[in-house]
Amino acid sequence: MRLIGKILRAGILLTVAASPVSVCANAGTSGPGEGSLKLGQPSGRNGKTDAAYLYKHPRRGYLIGVPAGVSLQDRGSKRGIILKSRKGYQITVQTNPTTSNMDLLDMLFRLETKYLGEGKPWSRKFRQNVASIGGLNAVEATYEGAGTRVLVIIARGRTLDYVFIFLASPLNFKKLVTEFDWLVTNFRPAPDDTVKPQGPAGKSIDQPAQQASNVFDDKELGFRFHYPHDWIVERQGKHVVTVSGKSGSPEYYVTVSMQNIKTSDRTAGMGKAVSDALRSLRAQIRSADNKAQFSNEGPYIYSRPGVSLHGGQFVVSYEQGNVAYKQWSIVLARPNEDIVHYWSYAAPSDLFLKYGDVAGSILKSWMIDPG
Repeated sequence: MRLIGKILRAGILLTVAASPVSVCANAGTSGPGEGSLKLGQPSGRNGKTDAAYLYKHPRRGYLIGVPAGVSLQDRGSKRGIILKSRKGYQITVQTNPTTSNMDLLDMLFRLETKYLGEGKPWSRKFRQNVASIGGLNAVEATYEGAGTRVLVIIARGRTLDYVFIFLASPLNFKKLVTEFDWLVTNFRPAPDDTVKPQGPAGKSIDQPAQQASNVFDDKELGFRFHYPHDWIVERQGKHVVTVSGKSGSPEYYVTVSMQNIKTSDRTAGMGKAVSDALRSLRAQIRSADNKAQFSNEGPYIYSRPGVSLHGGQFVVSYEQGNVAYKQWSIVLARPNEDIVHYWSYAAPSDLFLKYGDVAGSILKSWMIDPG
């Protein structure tokens, strides 16, 4: 694989010194507890109900939707609450004071260190994305192991971190997860978690715009995506597309990049192509900062209508010009082809989480042609 490392503002990218790659060419149930709000149906006898309701945590103050026919138990401050359904799923919600020296991806990695891997409850990881719930930044990931599929969401407020874990059998997961989605949709964080931080002049600091209203579509490169209307798309030569904020804005040093990499051996297999690309990228990053720290290394599955690709990912923290940066990189291989797709989000460490859901929306909209 012919790869040349290139540092572009905040991101370390894989590029190729060759012609652009064309994908097209190749390619028993308790009722509401104290403080709860019922949703539309009266209580049954003995104070119990099978109606859905909103539950307000008596100590933390957050609200969640509890689906009909689900029991809820408060297990204390450390263990949180647990919800069990007769349909065959379980949900836990835990809260802890916000850990300022650990971002959401670090928290997810710590959870994976405990539960994911050989001899542990979770054997496989399917996907990982940035998200937003109740107005809070979040990360989510899906796992499977021991006859169970698990969806984890970790969200961060100003005072509390929230961890949601949904478990169901793989066979019924897709059907039952809709109830978890409803619970999360009705989630409202503790009041102190939704107050916007104050800037130097005492004015509220707005979160970055979430709407991606512009479209980049290049048939030669074989992919398209949406991006925020006030951000700029640039072609770095013939091989790399980057998206970032306008010059003079903080977002200028926030970059999302996509490119296609042509491998030298199309018979090597997808696994080798991915591992080679990831290894080369790690080497390039270490050459720029030999103290770079890698985390969240593992598989990544890209699934869109008409195309499903397997690959790998990692998050890395490094320094560039005495400034601390963080980067999330994903590499995907096409079956029986000599093409690797590369996606990356990089930003100064203090901006990485703030603009994570913008990067996530671009990733979610990234549509690679089936070929």
